[in-house]
Formats: sequence, C-alpha cells, structure tokens
Amino acid sequence: MEFALGGIGLALTALVIMMTYIWRTNGRAMRILQEGQKEIVKGIEGITKGIEGIAQITKEVHEGQREMLKLLVEINKKVS
Repeated sequence: MEFALGGIGLALTALVIMMTYIWRTNGRAMRILQEGQKEIVKGIEGITKGIEGIAQITKEVHEGQREMLKLLVEINKKVS
C-alpha cells in the first residue's frame, strides 16, 4: 500500500508541475486539469476506502479461520 501511495504522490507531483506550466500558457487547459485532479482525488479516496474494506474482510476471514481451527481441535480431541 505504501508503494501505491508513493506512486500516487509522484503522479500528483507531476500533475502539479504540468498544471503550473499550463496556467502560464493557457487558462482553459488549467481549468480542465483542475477538474481532472478533483476526479483523481475522488478516485484515490475510493481506492483508500476499498483497501480499508479489504483489510476488514481479511481480518474477518482470519478470525473465521481461527474459529474453524478451534472447532477442528475440539473434534480431533473427541475423535481421538
């Protein structure tokens, strides 16, 4: 996740550099890029929420596996 956020940070840095250049040459293109940046930020927020959801699901699966292991140990004790 840290690599992905670093890559996103680099991409946003490059976007800011490009936006500065365009602002000096063409205001219309600047407004278009700002709208694109807002969409990128919304996308990043969605990705972050998705990653948090995946982490929660992974935690729940792990807890379920623990419960299954406990049951299997109990069954093994009863069978043995």
